[in-house]
Amino acid sequence: MLLQDTKPCTPGEIAFYESSVHHHNFQAFMPQWYGTLTSADQQSSLSIIPGAQNQAQAVLSSLATPSATNGLSNPPNQTTSQERTWTPSGGRKLDTGISIVLENIADGFKRPNVLDVKLGCRLWADDAPPAKRAKLEAVSKETTSSTLGFRIAGMKVWVGHNDDQSAAKNIETAEFTDPYMTKYEGSEAPKGQVVEKNGYKRYDKWYGRAFTADNVKEGFETFLTGAKAGKIDRSRLIASRILNELRAVKYALESEESRMYSSSILVIYEGDPDALEEALKYEENRRQLEETKSSSDSSDGAESLDIANGFDITELGTLQPVGIACEGNGEEACTISRSLNIEVDPESLANIDEDDSFDDEDEIPIKVHDFRLIDFAHAAWTPGQGPDNNALMGINSLITIMEELAVAEETPESAT
Repeated sequence: MLLQDTKPCTPGEIAFYESSVHHHNFQAFMPQWYGTLTSADQQSSLSIIPGAQNQAQAVLSSLATPSATNGLSNPPNQTTSQERTWTPSGGRKLDTGISIVLENIADGFKRPNVLDVKLGCRLWADDAPPAKRAKLEAVSKETTSSTLGFRIAGMKVWVGHNDDQSAAKNIETAEFTDPYMTKYEGSEAPKGQVVEKNGYKRYDKWYGRAFTADNVKEGFETFLTGAKAGKIDRSRLIASRILNELRAVKYALESEESRMYSSSILVIYEGDPDALEEALKYEENRRQLEETKSSSDSSDGAESLDIANGFDITELGTLQPVGIACEGNGEEACTISRSLNIEVDPESLANIDEDDSFDDEDEIPIKVHDFRLIDFAHAAWTPGQGPDNNALMGINSLITIMEELAVAEETPESAT
């Protein structure tokens, strides 16, 4: 069973998650979401918001309306934005009283190394007040956001403990990782200072803002150092996987008509060398198992319908085809539906161990890496406006960097 995480959000983000069901290529890169929660105060427990779905749908309707102008430079409503006031957050977390419940994509990792990359040259949405727009334009101009369409917003890299006592104390009590809060890593230290705590090096948003287009590749090399800590250097393998994910998300964005501002790419890979090797073996075993099962299923056909753990459903009772439909005369004009009539006697049913049958559903898979799009507070589907070239600018720049860090001929199968 996957663990869940709560993230502060806006009604617009709720609407975007709900509507993503109609955008399958894009949705494949989003965290799975389970609903929306609210809290009366910090001391009370969270409860489901009544009618949150209707509120989100109303917001979605307004967000999905195309602007009167084309392209990325859709001007905000000047009258509305000038009347509004905006105060910088000062690095504080969003507090709307609403939280969205997402899968914790750091599940399946023993020591997750996490990277948050903010996408886009333009960071402000159409409804941003002038003061916020000016601030975000300055941030973009002063960082790689303006030149490359992305910037490193935060990361944490596992380096291990400096002393045996700390290592022994923490060997079984790994730090909880909230991947959605990566941009706040190291925020307790002076701006730009790398913090080492609980076996991790933590890099805040100011670390990423200091890079230029000429040296930002060094930031990704730093992120990949964790993959070099074992007996085998896996940094090129991880870079290759990130590259493949970037190419896939590029295709997804090119096939959609959407806009998202200040959204991020979240990259995670296993930072513990032994756990990384174990995850690679796990992947290979799963691949071989699926190939064997696929081959077996194609040869056995309907005569042997297997459930998890090798259980043969034919042992439960008789199988009979149902719903035979014929058009015209002759045997060849008839088709037999795939539905089967299963008669199960009580004694056979009692012999099924439910826990054994559904173990796979409760299992948290061991991961080598994960890759998602996150932060959709200022995202919308925009029919008629074409692909999101603002976000794609950053994706293309990241692809160029990862191509340099990866080795083309090295694949997960050939790496040893």
